[in-house]
Amino acid sequence: MLLALAAALVGCPRRPPAVDPPVVTELRPVTGEVRVVPGLGVHAPLAVELGDYLGGGLASPRVAVRSQRTAELGALSSEVGLALPGAVGGKLGEDFLGTFRATDWPDAARAKVVRALERGHGLDEALGAAGRAAGGEALLVTWVDRLEARPLSLDGAPGDMIDTPRGQVVVDHADEPYLVDLGVGMALVSGDGQVLLRFREDVQTILSAARPPPVVGREVARHLAEEVARTWTRTP
Repeated sequence: MLLALAAALVGCPRRPPAVDPPVVTELRPVTGEVRVVPGLGVHAPLAVELGDYLGGGLASPRVAVRSQRTAELGALSSEVGLALPGAVGGKLGEDFLGTFRATDWPDAARAKVVRALERGHGLDEALGAAGRAAGGEALLVTWVDRLEARPLSLDGAPGDMIDTPRGQVVVDHADEPYLVDLGVGMALVSGDGQVLLRFREDVQTILSAARPPPVVGREVARHLAEEVARTWTRTP
């Protein structure tokens, strides 16, 4: 069965309070090469959080762990972009007749898409230009436009169980779990510049030593793939 691909959604501001579900208005099969560019991190810079549940300053080993987690947070957009093709292919199985191939961003296209995400308008035009420049039958783009994170050690002492939207998590100064709230989006653009699907979700997850960026990236990608698969196989 050929893939059912959706037409573009309207209006996608950088930090929308809510996101409408995808709308299918046209079917188009994709059976050729889908080129995949690196994920974009279009969010405010992240500072190292130096606060503590008991107040006072942090010892240098804890500052080092917090610094590491902050750097790892910055890698999430890339990890989601790397994981999404496999997640989509795995979710669709035999319904997916195309092939994914990693590629670099076309000249100037990346800057145009980043600028559109920052401004909150002109995204479809920028994506269309990227699709035409990339070659292949289609282009897959992912981005993170909002990223907020909080170390759970701000909310309890070591050994405490903290309730989070992802379930209970133990406060551990070595593992230093962070509650992460991110806005993540993806778009599929045809080689002739038509935005076939544009989609955005708010996702909450946990980042820690036991759940490094590749693990979190795969988890977020699987979540997106479930939503994308429902859209790609929907009959308008």
